[in-house]
Amino acid sequence: MFPELITFSIYGHTFAIYFYGVFLLLAIILGILILYLELRRHQLETRHILDNVFWIILLGLVGARLGYVLLYWSFFISQPWEIVKFWQGGVVFSGGLVVGTATAVLWLWTRERRQLWGWLDAAMISVSFGHAVGMLGSFFSGLDIGRATSLPWGVNFFIRGEDIIRHPTQIYEFLAYLSVGVILFILSQWRLKGTRGVFTFSGAGFFLGLSLIALTRFFIEFVRVPAKIFFTLGTVDITSAHFSSLILLICGIIGLSWRVQKDYTNNIPLINRKDNKKMNEEKITELKGKLENKKQILKNQLSKIAKKDKNLKDDYDAQFENFDGEVMDISNEATEVSNYQNKLSLEATLELQLRDVRKALDRIKQGKYGQCEKCGKDIKPERLEALPHAGVCLDCSSKNS
Repeated sequence: MFPELITFSIYGHTFAIYFYGVFLLLAIILGILILYLELRRHQLETRHILDNVFWIILLGLVGARLGYVLLYWSFFISQPWEIVKFWQGGVVFSGGLVVGTATAVLWLWTRERRQLWGWLDAAMISVSFGHAVGMLGSFFSGLDIGRATSLPWGVNFFIRGEDIIRHPTQIYEFLAYLSVGVILFILSQWRLKGTRGVFTFSGAGFFLGLSLIALTRFFIEFVRVPAKIFFTLGTVDITSAHFSSLILLICGIIGLSWRVQKDYTNNIPLINRKDNKKMNEEKITELKGKLENKKQILKNQLSKIAKKDKNLKDDYDAQFENFDGEVMDISNEATEVSNYQNKLSLEATLELQLRDVRKALDRIKQGKYGQCEKCGKDIKPERLEALPHAGVCLDCSSKNS
């Protein structure tokens, strides 16, 4: 097809911009945008999204490229400088998905554990749409081509001077991944509305998307020119992609079963199906319990601070009352100031948190829990799960910050 979009020369050196590289960049930008919008819709953490996504994408690309290098090890071992030229094509999606997911899980597990499944569900939607765009780059570059066919929609890629009509497997995958993205988006909408179902609990989108993508890749591999044949069953070639897709499919099915068993039986949506604006009494009771526990913890912490160093303020005032007329050791002065200021800062932070918890408990008594104090709209269920004391919706919180 047309692997090079633009070719130009600078001081005698020829440079090229590849179709694959352009569509890869578009896929990344689209994926980040969709991820950001999905996280916003579900009122999940977005403040550090660019920092986190940068590492997830970078390590994902490294994993995808390494998967390709391992498939064609005999070529790359003789020309190792070709390993870094990923913009010319040559990545294995399953490798990138595994490494990228592992990176995301590791970060979320250490920083935002409560939002792990919400993040992964949103990420799978962005991956599906982004991968669909990436397949257009493969189509225009003549990569991942299909086997010969006589079907009317076959395409001649004119690769290496061949005049062969082939399956447009890139378009098959483009349509399949686009469909997966749409399905996952619809399930996400149902979850926001509080609809209860097998695929509407948190984590279902990720594992369902993983299963559908693996299933798509498994079947399309039968009409695709194989990268590496492991063995042949009759006239059917079993390739490395079949094995990797099968592993991902099994992981997806096991993950779905696990999440169903773990969460679905207790998956009472925050919003009643009959009345989307009325909070379920059972869920309010559960959140009230969380708030009461948080309130007691904060009180205990403030009590400990009050007992510890109770004379710190008096000592501080006495030492600095006649500061101008006294000669004091600078290091001691700095230590006293630092200790006192740290104590005040921590105390103020805990007081603010306690105030927010008390206000949330008051809103429960008044029957206004779950409504934004600023705009009056309903606060999304996912935000209340992560922050039971939240008094404003994500939009109003972002405006204030």
